Amino acid sequence: MKNLKHLLAAVLGLAVLITACKKSSSSYTGGTIQTPVDLVNKWSLDSVQFYTTFNGQTVYNTDYRSTTDYYDFRSNGNVYMFFKNSRDTANYEYVAGSDGKKYIRYNLILTDTIITLNSTTLILNSSPNKRIFFHK
Repeated sequence: MKNLKHLLAAVLGLAVLITACKKSSSSYTGGTIQTPVDLVNKWSLDSVQFYTTFNGQTVYNTDYRSTTDYYDFRSNGNVYMFFKNSRDTANYEYVAGSDGKKYIRYNLILTDTIITLNSTTLILNSSPNKRIFFHK
């Protein structure tokens, strides 16, 4: 009987520990899924735009245009970026959110929402009011 009490206490302690270590939930903490073929490529940056909604209409204001900047998503989970004459490399994951949206998560920290992804166009929502437009 004494061993049963110790076993029960150990199991309950382990359950509490596992529950306490669970990551917090947010809209993009869904599981990593297979990266779509359309994403893996070198994407040329068209523009970075901020937007506001005024009288029910969305108004875009271009903050930055480029002819040389790019994001190069590789099948090995790395993305190589050239933005405003600066190079960077990050790990990325293609994530299905619990909200039904798709996300790109960089270095397990920063996340962009995918607005459009097809064979020629990639549009990312990079912050609540900022979109980045790419083309192949």
